[in-house]
Amino acid sequence: MYKRGKLWVAATLFVLALGIQIGGTTDASADTVTPAQQVTMQQTNVAAQTAPQTENSSYNKADQGNYAALDSVQLNQQGQLEVSGWHATNAAVNRPNHWLIAYDETTRQELNRIQVQTPVARPDVARVHNVYDAAKSGFHEQLNLTPAAITNGDSITVVSRYTADPAGNGDAVDYWFAPFKIDTRNEAYLEGTKLTDNQLVVGGWHATNQATTHPYHYLILLDQTANGRELGRVKVQDPLARPDVARIYPLVNNAGQSGFQGAFDLGKVNFNHCLQVISRYSGSAAGNSDYVDYWFPTFGGPTENRANLDGVDWSNGQQLKVTGWHANDLSQLESHHYLILFDNTANRQVAVAAGQGAARPDVARAFPEITTAGRSGFTGTFDLTAARLDPHHQYSIVSRYSTSAEGNGGAGQYTDYWLGVTMGQQRASYLDRIKMENDGLHLAGWMVDGNAADKPYAYAIVLSDGCEISRTRLHMVARPDIARLYPANFNSLNSGFDALVSLNPAQTGNNLQVILRFTDDPAGNGNADDQYSAVYPTNAGYLDQFSLSPTNLTISGWHVSDQTAGKKYQYLIALGQNGREIQRWRLTDLHARPDVIASNPAILENDQAGFAASIIIPNGMYGQTVQLIHRYTDDEGGNDHYTDWYAAPVYIPAAVADPRGIKRFAGNTYYFDPTTRQPVTNRWVDGVYFGADGRMTNGQFSTRIINWFVAHEGKLTYSQHGARNGSDGTADCSGAGLCHEQHYAVSAAKWLPADLPRRQ
Repeated sequence: MYKRGKLWVAATLFVLALGIQIGGTTDASADTVTPAQQVTMQQTNVAAQTAPQTENSSYNKADQGNYAALDSVQLNQQGQLEVSGWHATNAAVNRPNHWLIAYDETTRQELNRIQVQTPVARPDVARVHNVYDAAKSGFHEQLNLTPAAITNGDSITVVSRYTADPAGNGDAVDYWFAPFKIDTRNEAYLEGTKLTDNQLVVGGWHATNQATTHPYHYLILLDQTANGRELGRVKVQDPLARPDVARIYPLVNNAGQSGFQGAFDLGKVNFNHCLQVISRYSGSAAGNSDYVDYWFPTFGGPTENRANLDGVDWSNGQQLKVTGWHANDLSQLESHHYLILFDNTANRQVAVAAGQGAARPDVARAFPEITTAGRSGFTGTFDLTAARLDPHHQYSIVSRYSTSAEGNGGAGQYTDYWLGVTMGQQRASYLDRIKMENDGLHLAGWMVDGNAADKPYAYAIVLSDGCEISRTRLHMVARPDIARLYPANFNSLNSGFDALVSLNPAQTGNNLQVILRFTDDPAGNGNADDQYSAVYPTNAGYLDQFSLSPTNLTISGWHVSDQTAGKKYQYLIALGQNGREIQRWRLTDLHARPDVIASNPAILENDQAGFAASIIIPNGMYGQTVQLIHRYTDDEGGNDHYTDWYAAPVYIPAAVADPRGIKRFAGNTYYFDPTTRQPVTNRWVDGVYFGADGRMTNGQFSTRIINWFVAHEGKLTYSQHGARNGSDGTADCSGAGLCHEQHYAVSAAKWLPADLPRRQ
């Protein structure tokens, strides 16, 4: 601040004597304003905003104060100093000329003065200071400054002067506002880069007073990776209004018009290099000399390049759907996202699709250093209707960020990430239904094969004993459930089928098998991929029941076969150990077995598949291992055009030639009447009961004794003469209970088989 005091008053009087007025007061009756008083006056002005309002109809002539405030100071685009404020004092009486003076404190010279022609109304000042013309004490004017004062950042003081001299000198009262320094900073900001019409467009602002003498504004793009090579420069023809910058930097003359925008040709730009923009104000028309630069931070250059393919869906055969993410901050510049299906083996592009963006907060958490990771997700759908796919080739999904909006983005600058993808190598199939019918084998199910992309024809082939007997072409239908299970398999959506393979069930062999085939041959041959079903028997049976009594054989079971058509007679045949027939029985007790039909769907339905019989055992069957055969035949005698099922061999225990008394047969105990030589039924014999089937009934005490002896046959002797201690191997009967049981044991012993060892 230019200091004033007694020396300042003396200097002022000296200047007045020379007729050169530069400041201070020339009113002998007015008080000299000290720097301290100036501060007080400015504080008073602040108080004026809240002081009570009063009418200034008549002013206080006794008030000797000199009041003023500078409300705002700024440099405009023309380099003028715009000032607003007010100055009120009773010393202005008889001094009607109001001047504003710009004084350069650095060079100690006046730069410019202007007369206030139109005072600004300030009723707020009048309410606080009841002095002469306070209500019209405001001003708003522009003062010219020299370019040197602006560019050098000189310290400037504004003087408000009331004077009787029309030229602004002579009899005057002054108010010297606090000095301020012209801003010498060089400030700028690059607000954004974008791609438009294959150009790199940059925008921002650059404000500096050094541009006052440098009228040419250039933007220059450098490739710092290539040793600072200049890629291009553009001249800013029309600066953009930036009132926001002017509010922050009021003492920078071009701040209000400091905005810029420029476009660079992308032909030489590589965003994988570090790039830098310079904003230059130059005194040279070419922009190569006498300049002031602002170097913005670099952008582009090597960045984290991360990606992953989360999902692949080939299921509908017409499209490929992919999901995943690709995180790279160059996507802010290379703003067009492409997905490319590439055949690595054939080295060709198969299809291209636009990448649809998706939020990926999980990727942002994993890679916080990548600014764009949170919005790096993508989905894409490729049209495969015209694609030539080979399942034996290797494929990739290329995620590409590009500056170009055409084709696959290859015409512009781009950044790629290659992601391996397969067409799905799984092979799977299932027969949901297989049923033999009179006119053929009905099949329903599904099949998928990752190698079937180039094999559009599907067939079902029926084998009998390993040889083909029929085939039919399958017309595939949608199976969304299978598509969900096998999304990576080509065309897995269209994997279902329901077809009849025409054949004569009677011409089938012992078993059937189905081949499910994809092939490139319309006739079903050629290059094929086959899947084999399980082997299904065409002839099956089972003995549900097989029980023996000394004289009878009771059996029940079932037999189904594809060869039963026209064979209305059924037989049960017994073969001996030598393979010769022992006897046959014609079966008439036949019944339906729907459970059997359900468990053997590949065998033609037989409504009378169940059989049951109770036969008298021929003498030739005792003591032999017997093979039982169930036969369907069209011969009433059972010898011609037959279909047999062989049961597992069974052993028929031997019976005594002359059965009498108690006998054991097939693990059971019977009593044979001595006269009729037939097993007794429903009858008590010496305290032992024999049931309806002739077997000794369990649970009787005698049964327990007999079973005990049978179990200890050859291991333990017994005695019926007195108590023994068992030291000689005989039973110890010293206990009453044991002797009691021995008594019964002796009684029951006569029922034991004759060959049971005894000791008296």
